[in-house]
Amino acid sequence: MPHEVEIHLHGGLHKFASRARRSILVAENDASVMDICGRICLSKKEIYLIKVDGTRAKLEDEINDGEKVDIFPVFGGG
Repeated sequence: MPHEVEIHLHGGLHKFASRARRSILVAENDASVMDICGRICLSKKEIYLIKVDGTRAKLEDEINDGEKVDIFPVFGGG
């Protein structure tokens, strides 16, 4: 059964994903972080850090119902 996941895009990622900074996404039970990123049109090269409910996550980690996913961009500077 599908479940809802809260997505928070940090930095300028919402521009790449053409989504609001915060949104709710309906995902399948076995969806991974990478599946979620693919659905919102984010590639691995745009992502620096992912946190699920405040804990660092990997792209292959599974997302569960009601979890909050924070996605942070690659940072640059000099």
